[in-house]
Amino acid sequence: MEFFETWKNQESGIIELQNSLKQLYGSKYQMNSRELCAWKSMLRHMGCIEITPHDKDQSEFEFWTRSLNSDKDRETLQNLYNFSFLQPIPNHFCNQTKIFWNCIQESLNANKRGQNGRRRILSIVANQFTYDDIKKNLNITSSDTINEARRYARLYGPGAECIEKPVFTRSKISQERLDQVQQFLNDKNNVVMSSYKTEAKTGIPVKYLKDTKEALWKKFSYQFSDGIKRTSFLTFLRGKQYVYREDLGGLCSICSHIPITLHDELDEYIDHLLYYLAHQTRKVYLNFQFNANLLELDENGALIVVDYKMKILPKSARETKEQFFGKKGWTLHSVLVYTRKKDSFELDIQAHDHWSDDPRQDAFFTASSLHAVIESMEKKPKWVTIISDNGGHYHNSDLMMTLRYWPDWYGIWPKKWIFLEPGEAKTTIDSHPAQIAHAINRHVKLGFDISSGNDIETAISGICGTSISHLELDRKKGTNAKNKLPGISNWFEWSWPITGENAGCIRARDIPNLGAWTNFLQKDLEKLQLKIIEKPNPNLSIPLISQNTWTVPLPNDTGIQVKKLKKEHVKEQLESRGILKEMDINKKDLVKELEIELAKETLLKLSDNNYLSNPFSNNDSCLNKSKNSIKNKKKSILDQSTQFLLWPLARGWALKSTQKYGKKGGGKRISKKVWHLLQGYFLEGNIDKSERHTAESMLSQLNKCVQNGVIDEEEVPKLETIRNWISRYASQHRQEAAMASKK
Repeated sequence: MEFFETWKNQESGIIELQNSLKQLYGSKYQMNSRELCAWKSMLRHMGCIEITPHDKDQSEFEFWTRSLNSDKDRETLQNLYNFSFLQPIPNHFCNQTKIFWNCIQESLNANKRGQNGRRRILSIVANQFTYDDIKKNLNITSSDTINEARRYARLYGPGAECIEKPVFTRSKISQERLDQVQQFLNDKNNVVMSSYKTEAKTGIPVKYLKDTKEALWKKFSYQFSDGIKRTSFLTFLRGKQYVYREDLGGLCSICSHIPITLHDELDEYIDHLLYYLAHQTRKVYLNFQFNANLLELDENGALIVVDYKMKILPKSARETKEQFFGKKGWTLHSVLVYTRKKDSFELDIQAHDHWSDDPRQDAFFTASSLHAVIESMEKKPKWVTIISDNGGHYHNSDLMMTLRYWPDWYGIWPKKWIFLEPGEAKTTIDSHPAQIAHAINRHVKLGFDISSGNDIETAISGICGTSISHLELDRKKGTNAKNKLPGISNWFEWSWPITGENAGCIRARDIPNLGAWTNFLQKDLEKLQLKIIEKPNPNLSIPLISQNTWTVPLPNDTGIQVKKLKKEHVKEQLESRGILKEMDINKKDLVKELEIELAKETLLKLSDNNYLSNPFSNNDSCLNKSKNSIKNKKKSILDQSTQFLLWPLARGWALKSTQKYGKKGGGKRISKKVWHLLQGYFLEGNIDKSERHTAESMLSQLNKCVQNGVIDEEEVPKLETIRNWISRYASQHRQEAAMASKK
């Protein structure tokens, strides 16, 4: 009861428990935790309350009160603690923890960063404390620093000195092989030592190579078959000790350092550059043929532009990921027909879009689509000109032979077919599929789905001048024989005469309006036509025709982009031609009037030069007069003594027939014997996967067959050819296996 009497007699109701118990038991008495817990429990049952303002982990001292208003005493101590008037540990007590962390912090501040600096000091305590304790007491913000310190402690020990790793120097080439290289490079048959020149860095005499480095390597590998490899050998020849001689056949000192094979590479680069320039030249010339043929139109003819432009996939306003993949859509083939009425300066355009479930792009699909267009025309033209790119579904022997039957089938003369460069057909038809794609996307955004062909018709039916229908092909299985027209890929203009001495034959030439014709006579065509050509008979649904028409003005040769001119500039152009318009006329009417005037001027120029002629006219004198005027004009312009005297390229350099690259079937074909050998190598991998051949191993096996006399050296294909053969045969082999499993 002495403890409580003392507490009751003191003026303050607050005591510090540790000091009060020491006064009761004495300062030498060591109180265990069990006794301390008993005292705390007894105080709580008597109504005393603990009001310690700091955490238990900061200090072991605790404050208790017996006052009935304990909240007031707790708030008083809390304010003293917050303003640092009350310390968790008295000053006469020694705070060992704080002293420890201060020592570590001073050591870190006194050392630099690095292996033997701060990382080494921090490794003393890195594994003994948590990340949070170290960051809090040492003002370290990065966890990577603590992690590196722990790694340092695991490698070298806490605070131990960093052990440097020993440096090992190994020679990859044995001394015996080094002696072989020195013996070869000191041989007078391979090098010539200079009598006065030395290398500036080492002072070793310069040695002149008697042959190219590649030739020396072949000689070295033959002499020392177990020597160093090619890369190591060429490394020895680097630097300025081994150089080429400066008196190689009178060449300058610069050329003596150039590899001999460089000239062949330069020739190859020149050929590739000429191939590209020829492509660009043909592209520009062929693209101008579109407007030139539009100007040739009259009321009896039509210009047809065909293109297989897009594949339409099913679309939905809301579709899942599983619905997006694995779609099977519909093909869309577009045919634009340009016609011109008599004495009109505008062209009528009718777009025939055929969607089909048939995914094959071939001559039969194109012929069926053109058949559907011709049969749907109310007024059939007497002649047509066709323009397309030179894709395989247009530029093929089957289609060229099919068109010679058009006069008998439809009563239409196919005047000519002009092929444009691949991917460069920048005509009006390029804008038509863009309109279709925009219409389909708009249809989907409005909440509709593209799930059938009828949805396609509904989506694009509003495009001006468009007729959309379903084309179902009537394919028949025939023989595997193919029609042939040798050299077909070289010719960009084709014609089918119906009158004169060339009637019934097929004519072709390199470029439209230039060059000599190549004639395929009827007797030649009977040998080249290996399969029967029948008139297409596709099933065509009732077309959905747009109510709006599509008209464009005739092109002109002025180069003026009328629609991009401002209204004031359009009026200036009209006034310069003696046409005055009132101020209140809108720009659209002014633009139309100017386009008509420009078209009239262009047609007038052509008629003055006798350029246009009617193919159905019997006025041969007019035609001969036109030809003579053109010939005389060419003679006055194409004067070899003045115009082409300094032209560096040969005549006809841009023609496809003279090109070295980009020809169809221009490469060497794999012979049947080599094909069977490659098939055997491929099938060996199916028996044992460890014996699978790569393209490189197949090539080495073929070279062994050459040494054994099985095949000739000329029959060995290139490595890239073998790789392409592997990919094609693997696909064919999988297809055959799938067909066999179905049976």
